[in-house]
Amino acid sequence: MARLSVDDIARRLRAVRAELGLTKPQMAEALSVGRGAYYVWEQGSSAKKPNFPAEEAMVELCEQLPGLTLDYVYRGRLQTLPIMLGVRLLAREAGKDPDEPGFDHTEARQAWGASIAEQVDGAERRSAIAGLIRA
Repeated sequence: MARLSVDDIARRLRAVRAELGLTKPQMAEALSVGRGAYYVWEQGSSAKKPNFPAEEAMVELCEQLPGLTLDYVYRGRLQTLPIMLGVRLLAREAGKDPDEPGFDHTEARQAWGASIAEQVDGAERRSAIAGLIRA
């Protein structure tokens, strides 16, 4: 099982915020949390007092973006996401904009598939690969 890391969660929060097209203050408002609390979550371990995001706020986040799961936010499990959302978020985690002209969606899907293969095994891997082939 993946280990919880404030830095990994922070990276995923930045990716989700970019996918939603929100600024940090807008994201804090959308999650009904203070700006300071949200900024700390997005800073990860570089924050003065790092901490994990509140579960209630992350549930709200999942309601803001269809297909987003707590398993992805907290543990980075891409296989819990719809394929195209997973591809888009993985690209954003890497600092790329999937809406930019010239963005290589084929390469991004291959990276998504490779990430899935690293995260899963056995029947779960066969199911994820079958989903990738169907998409």
